[in-house]
Amino acid sequence: MPREMKDGLMACPKNHIQSYPSTLKELRVGCLELLAEHEANTPDTLWQETDGPGKTPSTETEKSLLRLATAVSTGKGRPVFPPENTRLSDELVYLATKYLGAKERGTIYPYDFLPRGDINPERVPSGVAPIVWAHGLPFSPVFKGYYILCGRAHATWIGWHLRARNHRYMLPWPVWTIGPVVAPGSALKEPRSIERQARVWKMSSAKDAEWGREKNCVARDVVSFAHMDGSVVPKDSKGGFFVTQLFRVHGYSVRVGPDLSDLRKGNVQPKGFFSKNRVQDFDYEACLKRPYRNWRNPMIYGDHEGEGADVDSDGDTEMNEPEKSATDVDQENDKTSDEKTEADSVESGEIIEHVNGDVINTEIVQSGGDRDGDAPTTVAPTTGVEKDQVSPVQESTVTQNEVQRDIQKKIGNEDVEASLCSRV
Repeated sequence: MPREMKDGLMACPKNHIQSYPSTLKELRVGCLELLAEHEANTPDTLWQETDGPGKTPSTETEKSLLRLATAVSTGKGRPVFPPENTRLSDELVYLATKYLGAKERGTIYPYDFLPRGDINPERVPSGVAPIVWAHGLPFSPVFKGYYILCGRAHATWIGWHLRARNHRYMLPWPVWTIGPVVAPGSALKEPRSIERQARVWKMSSAKDAEWGREKNCVARDVVSFAHMDGSVVPKDSKGGFFVTQLFRVHGYSVRVGPDLSDLRKGNVQPKGFFSKNRVQDFDYEACLKRPYRNWRNPMIYGDHEGEGADVDSDGDTEMNEPEKSATDVDQENDKTSDEKTEADSVESGEIIEHVNGDVINTEIVQSGGDRDGDAPTTVAPTTGVEKDQVSPVQESTVTQNEVQRDIQKKIGNEDVEASLCSRV
């Protein structure tokens, strides 16, 4: 009998929403240093099947020089991992935590994992990252509260450190949390092997059809329902990010995901959650009546601008106080309470995953923006796949010049620009 999984948390408590961007800004600088050093001194070399296992590294530099495996393939219903002493893409790291034991992955993949199996915080993201859809939005999975699986192309957006790795901080976090970081729209354009649709906050049913799919039960994704706390959200197509409450994000749904055609229902954020937290001007009934939708180009700027702490593409923090809209919160009431309520109940359910050919694909209910904007298509209860055409997505959130400037401020590297031109 698997032990009870922990509840999902958010990026920061609601009373830290205004100050938390400064923490992210500092962590981002450290990530930019690691990325620049890696690309300048130990650039990626792709692993091929003919290469076989790598040599056992004895130094950190030798670990960084191990060949990078990016292909996701399956055999007998489970992933096929590359041999020992290779480096893993973000998708393979995600799968390794779910199918390999902690000490096992720490031993055979010494660059990506620490000896006891946690993701190495100095690991530079590689390849593309998984996307998990929940509450109408795409999320980047967060490992034990400190490591964001963001992929190489978006490693410069906010970095990959949600917090510094600290055992006391990590203790209340699940292995994987969905909710702290909304993925930028540009990430949705990248072809990937792992894209999932969540329906419930926590999988808790013995009848779950996917229960035996992942070996490590505690490593299954947990969707956070603490929507009064802060999430990191893309700002706009020019880059930057907001830290704000999730229900302020354009496209937010009170539903975790769609109901299935066999009448299995997904979790819904109860109306009492908003009343207990003194949220005003949120039309809960209208949100509940809308069919579940996934928004392919999520950003805080949509039909309205939410309040929150803003970090622009240069990493500078600004405070935004736009006029109230239909989804804004009574800030005066919010500031007097740090209360965070749990949902009334968690229904049985699953995160839907199916193996198709040589890659792991989600049987995902997905809709997207049209060519003129981000209006979604409606998703009805289904057990099949509904894919839309590629919709307009955000551009890269941080330019090469901005990356260079941030790093040079910290380490004075005059040759950073050249090192950032050869990404995998």
